[in-house]
Amino acid sequence: MTSTSKLLDQAVVEKAKMALQKIGKSALCARKLEAVISAKKHGITQVAKVYGITRTTLTSWIKLIKNDKIERLNAPPERKRKSKLNEDQRKQILEWIKNNSQLTIKAIGIQIEQIFGINLSKSTVHREVQKLGYSYIKAPPPSISNRTQTRFLNSKKNISQEIAQCKPTLVLSFDESRFGTHSKISHGWFERGTRPQGPFTIGYQNFYLYSAVNSSEGSNFNLILPKVDTDHMNVFLSELSKEYPYDKIALIMDGAGWHKAKDLKVPQNIVIFYFPPYSPELNPVERLWLYIKSNILSNRIYEKLEDLEMKLCEFMNQLHDEVVKNICTLEYMVI
Repeated sequence: MTSTSKLLDQAVVEKAKMALQKIGKSALCARKLEAVISAKKHGITQVAKVYGITRTTLTSWIKLIKNDKIERLNAPPERKRKSKLNEDQRKQILEWIKNNSQLTIKAIGIQIEQIFGINLSKSTVHREVQKLGYSYIKAPPPSISNRTQTRFLNSKKNISQEIAQCKPTLVLSFDESRFGTHSKISHGWFERGTRPQGPFTIGYQNFYLYSAVNSSEGSNFNLILPKVDTDHMNVFLSELSKEYPYDKIALIMDGAGWHKAKDLKVPQNIVIFYFPPYSPELNPVERLWLYIKSNILSNRIYEKLEDLEMKLCEFMNQLHDEVVKNICTLEYMVI
């Protein structure tokens, strides 16, 4: 038989139940009310042990309820976390999120530090955004299977030997990607309790971004061209050669038809190597496409192709080599 304090009568239990029903189980003091209610049935000692508190603490909660001071079950104001942000700053953060739902916690934190001069941890930034009524759902990062790594490591030996023989001063990975007015729906910040509707349009206008990236340093060379074919590939190779006139370039790419065409004109300071067939995940430039498109295409509509081209140029001009390095560096992609 469990023993209970004389303080804990049925009237206290009824007060606790009414308060719990009124404030809901998500309230700050709900756990304390539930402990008091359970103590009537199971005893103060047993409940205190289960909740990881002392008998004295549980008894103090019972006294507060008995004396109609339930509001004091909440944590004292001085013990609550005091936000470093004021109301105007929160409103500005809310505008950032509304204008760009793809902002990451890290990006929001950087803007807070640069504009407000306040340094917040990622967990604090996340908590502040949640207080604004927003949640962020992030898709899992692409993973590289063991089979893929083994396949690449086997072919890497041959690539490394070939590259070592040509003695390059610069190793670049290359790929092209299509950018068009067809909208791209993705995850982002949306108000809780609402059914978000992302902007959507069907468009057929497009252009291609040709990119060569040094994954170990983050340096990159980019060119916007209207098509992917041998003629435009020749234009890119020519411009790449002019950009690095004093380097001997090892350029690694996939085996697309225009990459191996007979009419392909490869400058003297460029030597082309090829990734294994059907292995786009092995090319670090693929990761760059994901990053760029998530920032400029996701949940956005461009009425004109020129608007998209201008946005892409603006974004690429602001993209630091260190960011590209962090995105494109792969542990097994060390040649």
